[in-house]
Amino acid sequence: MLFIYLLVKIYSRFTFLVFFFFMRSSFLTGALCVAGAAILWGTAGTAQTFLNPGELSPLWVAALRLLFAACLFLPLLTCREGCRALGIPKDGSWKLILACGVAMAAYNLLFFAAMRMAGVAVGTAIVIGSAPVWATLIETLRGSVRPGAKRLFGLAVAIAGGVLMATAGREDFSLPLAALGTCLAAGFAYASFTVMTKELVGSLSPLRATALSFTLAMVIAFAVAFATGPLPVLTLKGIGVTLYLGLFTTGAAYLLFSSGLRHVKASTGVALSLLEPVTAFLLAVTVAGEAVTFAAVAALLLLLGGLFLVLKSESE
Repeated sequence: MLFIYLLVKIYSRFTFLVFFFFMRSSFLTGALCVAGAAILWGTAGTAQTFLNPGELSPLWVAALRLLFAACLFLPLLTCREGCRALGIPKDGSWKLILACGVAMAAYNLLFFAAMRMAGVAVGTAIVIGSAPVWATLIETLRGSVRPGAKRLFGLAVAIAGGVLMATAGREDFSLPLAALGTCLAAGFAYASFTVMTKELVGSLSPLRATALSFTLAMVIAFAVAFATGPLPVLTLKGIGVTLYLGLFTTGAAYLLFSSGLRHVKASTGVALSLLEPVTAFLLAVTVAGEAVTFAAVAALLLLLGGLFLVLKSESE
């Protein structure tokens, strides 16, 4: 119980420090939106434990959650911006929408495949841990960001904390090359989606950008799911879980994420996604009753400290 108290205390202190040091309204708003999205993503693993074993393949989980997310986005977009917003933009941003849709579909399909090949804890750590590196590399090559020493050091510390959190308490750790490659590919797809969405929300509203790209991603994911496996037989529990995954961990989360990207760098947004494994870890401890080790607590401190440095470097 003492460990649980300390973990919650550390998490709340981190939130307070972010609020205290980053009082620029636009930056703070963006950072909190992205952090809120990452916290919602962190509940996905716990939610999926309520599915019956073998009820849904990873591909169908990805397709159904994108479907329910699209069912949230499209009516909202119609109400907020009218039916014309459902059309293809005439300013050339349709290319970015197409690229974002492909990247999001690839990320969803690769992510669930990575979880199956590498395990949830290790797979998530590699996917989410590699994404900030990919995003920083993409932004640097595009010439939009030149990361400083503090930012790079903060990224390294945060990623090290995430990896330590995933591997803490494991005596025998090995990862097949194919699993590692799938995890890294998922991280690249997620980073690419983030960088392109950052550019897209400069010309379209976050709601329209997200709705159009996710609708395309849903079509791609369903095509892959239909082509590679039989139709799923959903139970009432399965429908409830996939509804939660679609409406909250995908729909609401990515709407927050795209809104936040208007005010923070894409690489910072991806770095804040490291709060996803932190949330999953805290839920595993507080809800599932998993044991807490000193290594896990040290990993949490490293990860939060690294994120603090990343945020501090952008706010300066």
